[in-house]
This record gives sequence, C-alpha cells and structure tokens, in this order.
Amino acid sequence: MFNPRKIRLDGVEVLLLLVLVGVAAWKVGVSTPNLLPGMWEIEPLAAKYGPARNSEHGEEWIVRDFFNDKRGGFFVDVGANDYKSESNTYYLETTLGWSGIAVEPQRQFAAGYAAHRPLTKFRPFFVSDESNKEAKLYMLESNSLVTSGDK
Repeated sequence: MFNPRKIRLDGVEVLLLLVLVGVAAWKVGVSTPNLLPGMWEIEPLAAKYGPARNSEHGEEWIVRDFFNDKRGGFFVDVGANDYKSESNTYYLETTLGWSGIAVEPQRQFAAGYAAHRPLTKFRPFFVSDESNKEAKLYMLESNSLVTSGDK
C-alpha cells in the first residue's frame, strides 16, 4: 500500500523533480504577470474575476470562487495588514457585505479599519502556536508588511 510518509528523496531526486516541474510549467506556458511562480492554475480565476483585485496575488479570487460570491458571510483574516492594500477580505466586505475580524499585531493599521471598514473589527493580536507568552515581532526593514515571531 502506498504511504506518502515513507517516501524519502535524495538531493539528485529532488533536483530532477524540480527540473521536471520547471519544464512542465514552461510547456504549459506560465505567463500571467503578478502571479507567484507555480500559481498558473489561478489564471482561469483571473479571467473570471479580474484583473483587478485587492489581494497581493490571487487569494481574493480563490475565496470568491470557493464561496461563489456569496453575500453576507463572515471571515477571520489573520495577518490582515492594511485595510485595503493587499487585503484578502476588502472585496468581501465592501462589495459582498461580509463582516469579520481582522487580526493583525501591527497597531498602525487600526485607524484604517476604523475609518474604512465598518463591518470589520480590528484586533491587534499576535497569533502563535504558544499561549501565555509575550511575543517579539520581527519585520523586514524593506517591507513592514512582512512580519514574523522568528528572527
């Protein structure tokens, strides 16, 4: 019986697998700009819902497609960042009438939610796999939207 947990690949096998995936992607013709490499499978969603979006990549299209543009839903957006820029939930609230909770440790984003997202409650929390500990937040100097609890 096939057990995926028992598969082990050495370095040469991993390299060959990566080359195979690269050739397959090249043959399929991954060409849509502003998508992460390997995200060519969302091209049909870009054609259906795009090209405009608020999410950084195609996350907004994936959510819209999964819920079939349902109106009046509820979301929890962890790592919410800015109320609009690169937001996975801005469209849900402003166009489809969803409400939700935006969880984001950077308090600098709270004012934007208060001013522009009346259906979303902003909560300045750090999400971790450990509880009852004080967390230290690290962010890239070049991009304050990229944060982590790991240095």
